[in-house]
Amino acid sequence: MLREKRVATDQELLDIVVRFFVESRDFNGIPASGLARATKSEWPDVQAQLSRMVQARAIDLVFASHSGNPHIKRVQDLPIDEQLARLTADDPSSLCVYPSASALRGAIDDSKYAGQPYTRRLAMAEPQLVPVFFELRVLAQYFNDPRYFCRFFDRSGMLSVSDAHYQSTAMPEKHQVMLETFGIGYDEQRLRVVVVFLRYLADLSPEHQRIWEAHEVHGKCTMNSDYARASIYGDWPEFHSVYEAFFAEQREINRLCELIDRPPLFKEILDEDRRPLEFAPMLLPTQRQLYAFAQTLDKLLSENVNRDFFKDDIPMEDRIEAKDGSIERRQVGTITLIERFLKKHYRTANGEEVSREVVTPWRKVRELRNAPSHSLRADAYDLKFPGEQDTLLGEAVRSLTRLRLVFSSHPKARGRYTSPDWLDGDKIVFY
Repeated sequence: MLREKRVATDQELLDIVVRFFVESRDFNGIPASGLARATKSEWPDVQAQLSRMVQARAIDLVFASHSGNPHIKRVQDLPIDEQLARLTADDPSSLCVYPSASALRGAIDDSKYAGQPYTRRLAMAEPQLVPVFFELRVLAQYFNDPRYFCRFFDRSGMLSVSDAHYQSTAMPEKHQVMLETFGIGYDEQRLRVVVVFLRYLADLSPEHQRIWEAHEVHGKCTMNSDYARASIYGDWPEFHSVYEAFFAEQREINRLCELIDRPPLFKEILDEDRRPLEFAPMLLPTQRQLYAFAQTLDKLLSENVNRDFFKDDIPMEDRIEAKDGSIERRQVGTITLIERFLKKHYRTANGEEVSREVVTPWRKVRELRNAPSHSLRADAYDLKFPGEQDTLLGEAVRSLTRLRLVFSSHPKARGRYTSPDWLDGDKIVFY
């Protein structure tokens, strides 16, 4: 007599899914084809069971056709009807099965994740690329600590313990942390916040997970679209940052200087690897950080001007006659040199001067930079300061754009110079 074929119950199937997930190295799902082998069942029987369990919210299915690698739950689960449709259409070897959060309650050891709120969220089957939002100030403690190597590229950044302190006995292991990537997001008032994917938060030590948890923003926040595009989907960003445009404008101005047979106007053009930490969106909305930014911007602008550009064209010194008739020679500042150079050589088609549009923002930067030396006022905290920094940089970039357009009108540059398309387009933004 033939024995009746036994099909595993839904609970037995769920127990296998839960055990595989809990015992996996990286919160992995079990391949659906492997589930059929584990229960010694035919695929149509397992497929029918999975369909029932998805509808009962006991499990979720992750598909290679949706997220690339189904062995890791990267993004939010598909709607139930979409999971059921793909369960029918896709090959069982290209999908994995995950327990739902409700199925995992009581199945994980909470003591294992004490002090690790973000690791526990992964252990409860949350997607690894769930964005979590934080106050910008959480980054300040790392950026202000020389033991950490930190970079901030407007839309994204990273931080890690520096090589000198990696595995150093002087730095406890609990503080030797790394955050592979973080990005920029926005709260309901469009103020900047930090966004970090759950996967990377889970890799922090318990001590640092608690630090980040204390700065978590629980209101409605959104992730910057360029950061999402690059980090989740691997696509090129759509926009360019104003900080990027600043260096690009300087680079283009120096190109034009070569075309018009002059020394470069700027002594040095920094690339991203050498970009100052202060030349980035403000981490703490304080007066001191605004002054630090103004000092950095002034160094990149007026202090970066190459005086040889003006040589043999306009006087580099002023002669000041004293009351006793003696003559004092006083070096002309770089901002004044640019102003006088433009007044001497350039007018609009209507005969108007262009110097004011260029040098006024530079003088504003210099004035703000010098402000701390004339005041003993204590530091101040105000949410207006990031906006003031944005305004300062925006005006500086527009002044460089104006200067580039002026230089490109030179007879030796006409017909020989073409600017990058994006620099004159509408894709330059403040992230």
